Amino acid sequence: MDGDGNLLRHRRADFAAAIARAILAFLNVPVNCLDSPLPGAPGAAIPQKTRIDGFGIMSPHIQLGTQGLTTAIDAQQRMGIHWAREEIPWELVEPEEQAFRWQYHYSPDIDHDFDRLLSELAARNIEMVALLDYGPRYLSGNPAHGYRVNPSELLTHWQTYVQTVVNRFGDRIDYWEIENEMNSRDFWGKVVIETADSSSRDGPAEPDAILYAHMLRIAHDIIKQHDRNDTVILGGLAGYYGDLADCARNYQKYLIDLHEAGAWDTFDVVAIHPYHNSPDSNGFAPDAFIERGLHYNLFTKTCATTTTPLSVLTEVRGVLDLTNRLGPKPLWITEIGWNRDWLNHWATVHSTTADVIEAAYVARTYVPLLSEAGVEKVFWFTQTNAQDHSFDPGLSGQRTPGNLSALLANSQPLGQVQGQDDLGRPNDDDVYEYRFSRDGRQTAVLWKARGGMTTRNITVSNLSADTAYLYAVDALDLSPSAGRLLTVTNSSVIVPLNERPVF
Repeated sequence: MDGDGNLLRHRRADFAAAIARAILAFLNVPVNCLDSPLPGAPGAAIPQKTRIDGFGIMSPHIQLGTQGLTTAIDAQQRMGIHWAREEIPWELVEPEEQAFRWQYHYSPDIDHDFDRLLSELAARNIEMVALLDYGPRYLSGNPAHGYRVNPSELLTHWQTYVQTVVNRFGDRIDYWEIENEMNSRDFWGKVVIETADSSSRDGPAEPDAILYAHMLRIAHDIIKQHDRNDTVILGGLAGYYGDLADCARNYQKYLIDLHEAGAWDTFDVVAIHPYHNSPDSNGFAPDAFIERGLHYNLFTKTCATTTTPLSVLTEVRGVLDLTNRLGPKPLWITEIGWNRDWLNHWATVHSTTADVIEAAYVARTYVPLLSEAGVEKVFWFTQTNAQDHSFDPGLSGQRTPGNLSALLANSQPLGQVQGQDDLGRPNDDDVYEYRFSRDGRQTAVLWKARGGMTTRNITVSNLSADTAYLYAVDALDLSPSAGRLLTVTNSSVIVPLNERPVF
């Protein structure tokens, strides 16, 4: 919601109070991953966020190839995307030992060209995050050891792969994510398992933080030798994925394992994938508090016996708390999203469309996370998935990040204005209100966390403008004439609100 056609203004005292409330809320977050402080761990606070520059998406080159690339990256630009996460898959760029390729025919309908990809992104000022992932097909797994490849052999070839990619693209890429969901049995299997079955070469494997630590060290040293200012990103860790019985593979446990393996200095940024789904695989709203799994007790080396209900934001805060104890690092959300089945479920419940639900979830994800100190980037998964299109954003889902980026990019987040409890739930019970400042102007984003499309009038206070304009987050037009004019009385305005965010 913008006042005077563009903005909402706090009085100075109210501005300070809002900042104080946001800071207090952050400092009083419960610890979800440790039962007591880590002895001797660094305790430096995460700096307060001063600007937002974190709108990202999983880009479609591997899925679409060059045929749809220009159209797709044009769409990224309209969506206000600043960051594109793109795979450079080991098995595709080195199909045979030492036979590297950067342009090739992948399938009847798909051609890959990494040089063109980088040129298309650079032409639109979109930064590429290169995802170096999985393993090569030419290594043979040992049947006597579950078709695992020899670790020493894997590391030798990994060094060659990383060095070759960095030699080729290091002057054009500054951000490198090392592997993907290594704490997942399925995805770690793509790294270390090569079976004799040509139709199903990868099998699941128990995660191995020590082996991954060696891979991280190799990649870190190669990348930093090429350019010490490049950023090395931990491969995005899989979330709980609804596992309520075991904490052995959740990302808190894996981060502790990496720290104990001496790998904490081998990456600059922590990355996680906090998909917000339950044991029955149904996805929930990002601010819904659901059972998300057991946390890990550092001292007893065991899983807790009870679960803790978490929203996406409180789950992220638990990770930030842990990383601040292990050694403060920025946090990137390199994957998050809601598939079409989840969206259709809630569309039916709320008598609306999946597109409307998706637009709401995009805003209710990006806004709180990018307001959080320590969270730098959020990448939506995905722009397109050629296999089943289950995560492809609809039209409203595409407009929403574009609108948010237009209004919030390079702004300073002022935090959640509504008072909140220790878990970050608003005192109003279901109303979230975030404010942002840019060039002396303020914008508010508001929504209800419950009640579906049923509207409730709420009062927005501490405004200095005489008028304000209201827009849906997926609005087609952000001009004053397209907004809903609201009259400010006694520094307050009445806003009709439901689960579909407005600003």
